Amino acid sequence: MTGLEQLAVLGAGVAAGAINTIVGSGSLITFPTLLAFGYSPVVANVSNTVGLVPGAVSGAWGYRKELAGQGRRLLRLGIVSGTGGITGGLLLLVLPASAFKAIVPALIVLACLLVIFQPAIARRMEERRTKVQPADGGLLMLAGLFGAGVYGGYFGAAQGVLLLGILGLGLRESLQRVNAAKNVLAGIVNGVAAVLFISVAHVGGDPAGHHRGRRHRGRGAAARVVAGIPNVGWLPMPYETLLVDQADAVATVTLNRPAKRNAINGTMFEELGAAFASITANASVRSFVLKGAGVHFCSGVDLSAIEELPRTPEEMRRRMDRIHALLGTIMYCPKPGIAAVRGYATGGGANLALACDLVVMGDDARFSELFVRRGLVMDMSGTFTLPRSIGLHRAKELALLGDTIDAVRAYEMGIANRVVPAEELDSVVRTMAAKLAAGPPVAMALMKRAINDAFSRPFEEVMEQESLDQSTAFATNDVQEAVRAFFEKREPHFTGE
Repeated sequence: MTGLEQLAVLGAGVAAGAINTIVGSGSLITFPTLLAFGYSPVVANVSNTVGLVPGAVSGAWGYRKELAGQGRRLLRLGIVSGTGGITGGLLLLVLPASAFKAIVPALIVLACLLVIFQPAIARRMEERRTKVQPADGGLLMLAGLFGAGVYGGYFGAAQGVLLLGILGLGLRESLQRVNAAKNVLAGIVNGVAAVLFISVAHVGGDPAGHHRGRRHRGRGAAARVVAGIPNVGWLPMPYETLLVDQADAVATVTLNRPAKRNAINGTMFEELGAAFASITANASVRSFVLKGAGVHFCSGVDLSAIEELPRTPEEMRRRMDRIHALLGTIMYCPKPGIAAVRGYATGGGANLALACDLVVMGDDARFSELFVRRGLVMDMSGTFTLPRSIGLHRAKELALLGDTIDAVRAYEMGIANRVVPAEELDSVVRTMAAKLAAGPPVAMALMKRAINDAFSRPFEEVMEQESLDQSTAFATNDVQEAVRAFFEKREPHFTGE
């Protein structure tokens, strides 16, 4: 994101926070702003929800006088709203991205209608203010607050207006006291949803640089290298374009669009990012396999998805930034990974394989950097990974000629680590992945990062990093376990501690 885009998001956030405190519906400013800068609807919504929390806290503080005497009521109502917020957040995580894309236009229309009719809602509140009602509005209001919580956890735009209407119709309070209560309940919904998203979803940041250039000392640093982000366990998600499963300590990610030769569309980009964020976060995963469904690995970006293709150079730049973040998530994942390649691995699919640590090909594999045939520059991190894999002149040969090579030639050039009969590929890769998973996690993560960075740093820095990494690995229990296993003539059991 450029500096101007950051300023635009900041301005939208300030404006949205002010609107949310007074009425609600500030998300109708921030959500479209994030969409305009190329973020997917789901990512924009999650980021928006996290960003709403500070505004809700400051809004509640600004209305602290109007909150006097409402503590016990808000405790009861907050439990209902918070439960709804968790439910809505879980729905966002569990339902496929296409469901959000289909539902969100209707929710935006609903949000706009709530904003339009907000003055009428306020007048209705004043008319009912003096009528006798239960102190907490009764079961009907509680059901409404739960529904508003689900809405807020799932999407959130104009949640404040919705809460204002429900509370105003259900409580015997002035508009200002109702608005104060609204700020608290909206903050609870946004807060629990934000905690949920941060805990189990890949919200943002710089995945490509997550481990780059950092120097770690001690066992706490080693744990950070291995875990990446706090371990939250394996969260199964109903992916549209992937199959993701775990057997023992090995996670397998399968590109699942066989009818399209597993070509990558926008949804697959998003889901790959989420899948590898989960792999990084899950301490029970020690290695991963990336493969394609059917007889092909991946034919690159799906050019038939015309509606997803960039229309301007600016859109292409934003798209490439997101793609590079995804590739960084894979390349700098602290767990070692294998690309199991059958059939075509072309264009972006070829470079997706190179982002893994090892490449094992079936003898039916075909590899091509065909970008030049489309008038394009090699991308998907190919300008970084290909010359590091096979050297400068061979990389130029594949990039500039755009030829397709077979598995044997790919092995001879250094692209593939091994070539095996296609029918044996899965078995061979499973055995290799299990061996990687049994290795010392800290030492392997440190070596992977150091080797990835070795070509871009001077000798002195690499040696300094090597010294730091060795001292970090030496401080782990795995070194002692390896020594004991050597003298006891058995295989070591590494834990990463």
